[in-house]
Amino acid sequence: MTNKPTAIAAPDPDDLERMTLEFRGAMRKFLREMLSVSQKHVQQFGIPSVEIHILIHLLEAEHAGRRDVLAKELAVALDLDKGGVSRALRDLERKSYISRKAQKIDARRQSILLRMPGRKLAESLQKRAQDWARESLLMIDEEGRARLLNGLAVLEEIYFARARREMEKTKKKPRRPPREE
Repeated sequence: MTNKPTAIAAPDPDDLERMTLEFRGAMRKFLREMLSVSQKHVQQFGIPSVEIHILIHLLEAEHAGRRDVLAKELAVALDLDKGGVSRALRDLERKSYISRKAQKIDARRQSILLRMPGRKLAESLQKRAQDWARESLLMIDEEGRARLLNGLAVLEEIYFARARREMEKTKKKPRRPPREE
């Protein structure tokens, strides 16, 4: 049984226009701040932000006990095209931040692994991101922090559900055994 998305009722056109302006305004401010933080890391570490995101994703996968991250997973999780992921992985491998290892089940599929220099860089980037987030949260009172975190949970649940669905599609389904004749 497949889960089909339910039809979403369109809001009143005037309400939609107002919501669109509010959404764009809030996202623009938020994205400018995030871009500013990202650009500081790019300037300091001399690597593009896509590579930073890949390194951090690999580090988080490692911390979760996963060492089987594939390029396809990175593309879906980070909302990047496969070509961009491929180029970034090639550059990260050239810089000795990652290595690739053929999987035992299917040698055409390669797990992407952090090497020690990549792990150290990812840990440094992760620490800086944590410090920035901590400082940002400390500027907000307790009620504001609770509202912000609740709002982010709602954003994650609603807006990023597509990425989770795409990740589920990429998981291999078990093959049926051949029919006996």
